[in-house]
Amino acid sequence: MAQKSDTTKSHRHGHHAAMYGIPDLTEDQKKKINDLRTPLQKEILPLKNQLAEKKAHLKTLQTADKADLKSINTTIDEMTPLQSQTNLSANEQYLSPLGLRQGHHPR
Repeated sequence: MAQKSDTTKSHRHGHHAAMYGIPDLTEDQKKKINDLRTPLQKEILPLKNQLAEKKAHLKTLQTADKADLKSINTTIDEMTPLQSQTNLSANEQYLSPLGLRQGHHPR
């Protein structure tokens, strides 16, 4: 029987490094990135949860026998700032390991 290569383990390691978009990160660098991302992830999670609740509510309103257009539009209006804040926070989370947070652009 042929011996299996351990591609799963190496694939996971490569995926983990690729997750940061930066090749060959040291363990210390990974820790620093995670330390930057953790507070932002904690900020984004409640927003995502609220948005998911609004989406579920919207689906319920849209699929009702007699759809209430005013309620549908109100729910959409409530979703917009949540989507915007989620996108802004996700962008900050993406850029923070690169030193690009809050307008800091290294040259």
